[in-house]
Amino acid sequence: MALPQIKKPSDLRENLYTTLEKVCEGEKFIIPTKNGEVILMKKKEHDLLMEELDLLKDFEEPINFDELTDHKTVFEELDRKFGFNREDTMVKKSKK
Repeated sequence: MALPQIKKPSDLRENLYTTLEKVCEGEKFIIPTKNGEVILMKKKEHDLLMEELDLLKDFEEPINFDELTDHKTVFEELDRKFGFNREDTMVKKSKK
């Protein structure tokens, strides 16, 4: 992944279409302004970053397994936090 290029607002104004085409090809640009910096990036990349952020938020509240008393409680806590369904993941033994 390449680092974003810095582009002056005046350069952006002069070459807007070309810059937008480069963004669609995967390049990123940082545009400094008086009130801060703006990043130009492809919407699909932005959406993936937001999705990843949502997934990472699931790990903000750790599960304290020391406080759980038995395996049933562990699975109940996993189900509450992550939607983990024990029956779906257990391998059923074949009957002979």
